[in-house]
Amino acid sequence: MDDYRHRKELFVSNLNGTTLSDTGSILLNGCATYFLCQLVKVNIAKSSFLNFLLENSIIIIPSLFVCTLLSSFNYLFLIILWSLCFLIYFTQKASKIKPIQTNNKSYSSTIELFRGQILIATCLCILAVDFPIFPRRYAKTENYGYSLMDKGVGLFALAHGIVSAEARNKQTSLKDLLLENLILFLLGLIRLISIKYFSYVEHVSEYGLDIFLLANVLTGIVNLNINTIDTSDFTSFMIILLYMFTVSTFTYFCPSIIKLILKYLKLSKK
Repeated sequence: MDDYRHRKELFVSNLNGTTLSDTGSILLNGCATYFLCQLVKVNIAKSSFLNFLLENSIIIIPSLFVCTLLSSFNYLFLIILWSLCFLIYFTQKASKIKPIQTNNKSYSSTIELFRGQILIATCLCILAVDFPIFPRRYAKTENYGYSLMDKGVGLFALAHGIVSAEARNKQTSLKDLLLENLILFLLGLIRLISIKYFSYVEHVSEYGLDIFLLANVLTGIVNLNINTIDTSDFTSFMIILLYMFTVSTFTYFCPSIIKLILKYLKLSKK
């Protein structure tokens, strides 16, 4: 078990990522697959099974290959995809290409595309990163550098932020805050106890510390009481200090609490 843990830690350690253009080409490939899919399925109903097959064949599968087997040819893949897009676009009759129509004024196809592509890339990377088929240059970097998963972390936070209640200037109640965080708290707690109980590898640069919920809960509580959009620099600075203090306190007491829970589980198992 110790040998496995050591090899696993080496597998995720000392990673410096890749170039900015390399990771950027992956994201542009995602845009190209979506554009190509919209051009191909012009007269296909969105709820049909054929639409499901086309979206998986044109969006999901190419995105999977460009992150794994075809990662060395992502620039060539990018050129081919965009060439197909422009070829179909300029040869297709303009009357066949219809923009997305909706009665929902808050709907944005750009935001939908952005969030969809980020979720697809996140799922593919998380599922593939533990296998050798996933290039190490795309895994999270140790200290500095560019990687696909590093960009994914930032873009995932951005994708959540642009549709959050705060971004839409929507007031959040305490009840809504508790409901939003309950499932996240339970999943995070189960994951945390499982990792400790089964002695799974915990590499700090890959998984971070056990503070999976603090940022979300604290920002929610702050937004309940303070108008963060028009707040002063001093208030912002004090919020940051409060967050740092809470994280430090949590990380100091958390190991002792986890040990007590694990001790109880082991005793109950016997």
